[in-house]
Amino acid sequence: MSLNANLNVCRRRVQNVLKDKMKRYLALMGSWFRGKMSKEEFDSEARLLFTDNTVRVHNEFLLAMLNRCQSISTTLGSRDLNSRLPAKLDIKSPPPNSS
Repeated sequence: MSLNANLNVCRRRVQNVLKDKMKRYLALMGSWFRGKMSKEEFDSEARLLFTDNTVRVHNEFLLAMLNRCQSISTTLGSRDLNSRLPAKLDIKSPPPNSS
């Protein structure tokens, strides 16, 4: 199964478990991603949305997301990042002191 398909499967599992709590879960995740809460705060709040038997789908979803992000960064590699830089930076010298 591709990483993209795995991510979608894991997302659907979370959605099936959380049902009407999914919106809250995504809002918490967004706050964590934007740095409005720490990973620990996110985990604590998200954990309240799951039962002991369903918290594993939360962990699987996060792992699938991290794996997908890692595959994207590996695919991009430094070659693609360097190709986006200008060939030559136009750095101007500061004007001479007129004192």
